[in-house]
Amino acid sequence: MELIEKKCILCGHCYAICPAGAITVPGYPSKESLNRNDVPNSLEKLLTMRRSIRHYKNQSVPRDLLDRIIDTVIHSPTGTNSRKTGITILDDRKKIVELSDIIMTHFRTLTKILLNPATYPILLLFLGKEKTRKIFAYKRLIPKYFSGKDILTHDAPVLMLFHSSKKASTPEQDALIWATSAMLLAESHGLGTCFNGFLVLGLRSCAKARKYIGLPRGRQIYETFTAGFPLYRYKRPVPREREYITYI
Repeated sequence: MELIEKKCILCGHCYAICPAGAITVPGYPSKESLNRNDVPNSLEKLLTMRRSIRHYKNQSVPRDLLDRIIDTVIHSPTGTNSRKTGITILDDRKKIVELSDIIMTHFRTLTKILLNPATYPILLLFLGKEKTRKIFAYKRLIPKYFSGKDILTHDAPVLMLFHSSKKASTPEQDALIWATSAMLLAESHGLGTCFNGFLVLGLRSCAKARKYIGLPRGRQIYETFTAGFPLYRYKRPVPREREYITYI
């Protein structure tokens, strides 16, 4: 299969998912498919096989499986053993959609204000070109969402939100450790996951969204991910570079 270089970002999805192993990518080795049944017993295989999942089966995740994941995650470390990290779980698709609608409506209003010709120069001055460019990118996503395409949570049956007290010694690091642990556990049980920084931004900037999930004052959302049973299974890992790995 021909590689369209102008559009390819070398994510490796096509290479990893092809059941026949028919796709070759320059610089990628030819590898046999790994047996996913071995993945829960091997952290090495789990990490190399893990892919961000944005297509889920229309299937709920059993609450006892989510509880099993959470009961393990709460043993994850926190800075100075503060134990201030929390998790809010939405496993009702209707509630996920309601939260998504609140956040996307908030973003629609926000982009209209920020990208107004009168305020744009001020925005550019304070945020710089890169962050302003991202806001323009968000603006292009909003019409897609309201036309019926869920570009926010990808129709996932589960949404996990990781938060901590702002007064904790290392709140952001703690939440990231817990979220990564939960993600790996979910993957080991056959679920697919996808971290979502767009949701973090929405929950931080929208008071109505924080009220909807019942987040107490003094706590901050630091990480989120969607989860569910993957619609597609990847067959092989994608090679990664060691460009920034050094020994001293």
